[in-house]
Amino acid sequence: MRERVVHNPRNPIPADWLPNEIYQDILDSLPEYKSQRVQTLLSCRLACSRLKVIAELPFLWRREYQLKWTYHDPAREAERTAQYGNDWFQRYLHRKRSDYEVLIVLQQMATQRKGRHTNAQRVYRVYGRDAWDILEKYANTDPPDELYDTSCWISTSFWAGELLRAMHRAGSLERLYRLKDGQHMELEEGLSTLDGFFGVPYEQLKRSFDLMAERCKSSLPPGIEDDTREMCIAICDWMRSQGFGPAEGDQYLAIRNHFIHKVLENRTSLPLTLVAIFVAIARRLGLDAHPVPFPAHVHAWVRVKEHTPDEGEEQQHVSIDVYHSATQPILTSADLDPILHAMGTTAQQHPELLAPAPTAEMVMRAARNVANSLRQGGRTATSDTHSRYWTVITACYAMVTTITLLSPAHQADHFFDMAMHVKERIRHVFPLDIAVVVELTIMPNMGPLEQEPKEIFQSIIDLTKRAEDGPPRPAIRRDPAHTVKYFVGLVVALSGSGA
Repeated sequence: MRERVVHNPRNPIPADWLPNEIYQDILDSLPEYKSQRVQTLLSCRLACSRLKVIAELPFLWRREYQLKWTYHDPAREAERTAQYGNDWFQRYLHRKRSDYEVLIVLQQMATQRKGRHTNAQRVYRVYGRDAWDILEKYANTDPPDELYDTSCWISTSFWAGELLRAMHRAGSLERLYRLKDGQHMELEEGLSTLDGFFGVPYEQLKRSFDLMAERCKSSLPPGIEDDTREMCIAICDWMRSQGFGPAEGDQYLAIRNHFIHKVLENRTSLPLTLVAIFVAIARRLGLDAHPVPFPAHVHAWVRVKEHTPDEGEEQQHVSIDVYHSATQPILTSADLDPILHAMGTTAQQHPELLAPAPTAEMVMRAARNVANSLRQGGRTATSDTHSRYWTVITACYAMVTTITLLSPAHQADHFFDMAMHVKERIRHVFPLDIAVVVELTIMPNMGPLEQEPKEIFQSIIDLTKRAEDGPPRPAIRRDPAHTVKYFVGLVVALSGSGA
């Protein structure tokens, strides 16, 4: 029997007398500041066997895991679940090792020109979305704490951003191929393929829509969920209260109007993008909402949920004009039929033009809208010449790729146009897209009818590899035969696409 020891109240209680629950509460209450909480947990593991067991409890490391990493590669996450189960400490260590391995590859790309093509493909193939967080961290402007050698920081940050954006563009192509194969996809995810070319992943847009839906829901009056018509009007009212509205005048053709991430910043846009935002919010609030491919002016179709049709009866719905919601949010047949007749459509075509449209059709329509803005000299809302050029090139890249992959006919001609676009522009502006987008994503999905553009793509890949493996450009000192116009180090201009 253990002998009972009586302690002086003035003396502290021995640590081994405290129950495990006290230690758990202490570790669970540690403040988070520059990863110090993780360091404390790791230090507790080394203190004694008892604290080691407590410091490895799953609920402590699950929180750290979810706080540290936003993106997860589905295949690798499934492997971690199968291997470690509920052991979140081991799962944390696995992700930490992956980050370290990606960082090693990234620093090789920053310091060595040879092998960048292969290294970019390695990160994309092996780590996938698991690499997004560490690349995003290193693409920021301030050197992270883990970077011990800051001498190559500018180069490291540049290549981290280039690789991350190349991987996002490859992800956009993967979703486009899913649409091409007829797979179901929500409108917001389909349109996010265009944003992916700017380096904005769908997951980021999804979080924005989740937050917007929560804020919209909190502003709705009680009981409005039982009236579909009034709820749609309330969502439109909330959107206008947040600044969402029609782009008018010389801003109508602005390139930013076609990309959701830009519209979420500037708030004014075209009918299609405003409808996409409305549909994203409405569906999160329980409404069955879809876009309608009405000619020249997209609006929303919302099922009346309080109406249950009998057999053979048509489902009731309301048509919402989000673009003109301030004056006439609800559209009726009396409003729409005369417009269709004036456009020369037949009565037999009306049901198709007034019914919900598949996502692929809306994405193709968005790409054609981009093409129309580019043809008519759409504004880029920036006075920076380099940023304006990069925005136009990226928008053109997104448009050409989308139309190429989703066009039902003349695929070979579209692929040829795309190959020439890549050869003349893309390989100079997006250096890693040749490795990640062209070689790993586009070429494996090309058919035998696209042989000529495939050969052009292959020649671009070979040219890129030869440039990497070739000798560096010789340095030329200034002398009477060689004048120097710019001195390296006097001015360094950085931008989203590199300098």
